[in-house]
Amino acid sequence: MEIEIKAHIRNRPELERRLKQLGARYVGRKHQVDRYYQPFGLSFTKRSGKILRVRHDYISKETRLELHMSSGRYAATEIEVPVGDEAILRTVLKELRMKEAYAVEKKRRVYRLGKVEIVIDQVKGLGWFVEVEIQGANTKSNQLKLAKALERLGVARADWSKQHYNEMMGSKKGLTYAYF
Repeated sequence: MEIEIKAHIRNRPELERRLKQLGARYVGRKHQVDRYYQPFGLSFTKRSGKILRVRHDYISKETRLELHMSSGRYAATEIEVPVGDEAILRTVLKELRMKEAYAVEKKRRVYRLGKVEIVIDQVKGLGWFVEVEIQGANTKSNQLKLAKALERLGVARADWSKQHYNEMMGSKKGLTYAYF
C-alpha cells in the first residue's frame, strides 16, 4: 500500500535547499502523463473508490496500466502491470469501450530521505507540488512520518492538498467526482 501526502509549493528554491540540508538523495527525474479512463456504463460518481489509468513516462519510455483503490484520505492499494506499447494499450481500451476522461501531465524531480520518497512536481495546468510517500500499512505512525517530513521541509499544513491530481484535473474539467 502507498501512503502519500501532497502539498502546494510556495517557494520551490527554499524547498530544494532544505532537501539538500537534510541529506536527501536525488534519484532522478520523470516526465509522466497519466490518462484516466472511465469504464463503459460507469461514471465518476464517487469521492473515493477505483481509478483506472495508463501512466507513460517519456524519459524511461515505460508504460503501465494501473488500478488504484482508495483506502482513506492518504492511502491506496495499487495494482500495476507493465505494458510494452502505450498506443496498443490505448487502442485495446478504446475497443473495450473505455473512455479517456482526461490526462494529467507532470514533470518530476525525485528524492529519497530514508524510507520516504519526496517528489517535486510541476503539474501542467495545476502548478507546483511536493509529494511525500511511503510504502506500508496505512497507520497513524506512517502518516506521522510523512507529516514530519513535510514539517522538516518547511511545508505548512495549510498548504496540504485535500485532493489528488486526478481530482484536481477532474474539477478543472467540470467533473464533480473522480472515482468509479
